[in-house]
Amino acid sequence: MIDYREDEQQSFVIGVAWFGDKTISCQSSNRPNLYTRVSNYVNWIHNETEIPITFSCKFVN
Repeated sequence: MIDYREDEQQSFVIGVAWFGDKTISCQSSNRPNLYTRVSNYVNWIHNETEIPITFSCKFVN
């Protein structure tokens, strides 16, 4: 899941799909999708990709 902030002109990864039906949108209530919290894996993502990561903790409703 990516949130694009117009005012900051940046995209933020806020969730990664673990499994689910990729043919439907995440708003569908008929089938479950499961996401993982990216903040728990920032170090691993950085170590695997070697991409500099700016991390801040924000809650998104």
